[in-house]
Amino acid sequence: MKKNSLISWRPATAALVLLTLGPSTIHAEEAYRIWTNQEGRTIEAKLVAAANDMVTLQKRGGGNYDVALSGLSDADSAYVSEWLTRQEKMEAIENAPKPSGETLLATTGALIFSDDFGKEIASDWRANIGEWAITDGALMGKELAKDEHAAVFKRALPMKDAVIEFEVKLDGAKNISFGIDDDADHICRLSLDPEGFSVRRDDHDHEGPDKAVPFPRVALEAKPGEWQTVRIEILGETMLGQVQDSVSFGSDPLLASAKTKAGFVVSGETASFRNLRVWEALPNEDWEKTQRKLERDLERE
Repeated sequence: MKKNSLISWRPATAALVLLTLGPSTIHAEEAYRIWTNQEGRTIEAKLVAAANDMVTLQKRGGGNYDVALSGLSDADSAYVSEWLTRQEKMEAIENAPKPSGETLLATTGALIFSDDFGKEIASDWRANIGEWAITDGALMGKELAKDEHAAVFKRALPMKDAVIEFEVKLDGAKNISFGIDDDADHICRLSLDPEGFSVRRDDHDHEGPDKAVPFPRVALEAKPGEWQTVRIEILGETMLGQVQDSVSFGSDPLLASAKTKAGFVVSGETASFRNLRVWEALPNEDWEKTQRKLERDLERE
């Protein structure tokens, strides 16, 4: 064995161990597998760290070995690259801001999108209908009589399964909604008014035979001038909406389709929005138990 060659298997040095425990390294538990270096020598080990073009492998039974990434076979180099991508995603999930309350249908993955609406409207938002402006650190929307249509504020926002959270304040608005579309038409929305909220699978063809599918409406008081936290969870064919401590949910095959745009709609006078966050939604192992409890609660109502 070539003791000093980076393309040979060699025990990890103290210096490299310190390097691989540094902040630039991500760790994950991996399975043991056969690794091959450029000399054709093999070792059964698992990947424990990778940083600065160096890889640390742990033999079954103990003992770490360091090798330059360039000293590995092409297949093993590809494996390390995929591993690093997975770890970067895990780190993004761990470091992403969390929802303000507990999610029910899903858990949150990586943060997809964020806008506080604290300073100015970003150019990729489309505010073609109604009046929209940043006022007092929030997005203000208002329907205009001349438009003969609710105020609409949307942007491209590709997603499939997602957790969406924002704060809203009703200041005279009859109704607000957060709607989600694909390139063809509307897919779903959560709608809130001063007396309650609902979620629904939308009419997806307007002029055709398709019809909207409303899920149970929930009564609550959304007082003018008070901020409300709204959370929407979509996972597969199921959609759940939550305002305050109240929940509505339902399922439909259309909900599982890819989404391409989303945004706010205001009917009537002013409503304000802030702290919009969108995360990737991941399965929640407790959902079936939670679903049964929610169904019992809805039956009692």
